Amino acid sequence: MSTSFKTSMFGGFDRSDVIAYIEKTGREHEERVAALEAENETLRKENQTLENTQRVTQAAVCAGSWRMRRPGIRSWSSAAPN
Repeated sequence: MSTSFKTSMFGGFDRSDVIAYIEKTGREHEERVAALEAENETLRKENQTLENTQRVTQAAVCAGSWRMRRPGIRSWSSAAPN
């Protein structure tokens, strides 16, 4: 990030240029942080949904494999009349 400031008459940089630059970069930083926090929240919610789905799926798989190991016990779907 390259910025050139005007120099003042007695050496150093023009104070108003420096202040404007600091305020501008501060606003850009705040906007970027807000965007990243929003993205983070969205991804956390998506992750939670996926973890819940995985938990339910895993439970269903475990329940299904338990039924398959015990041939005398039929699952609800196979016990239903046709």
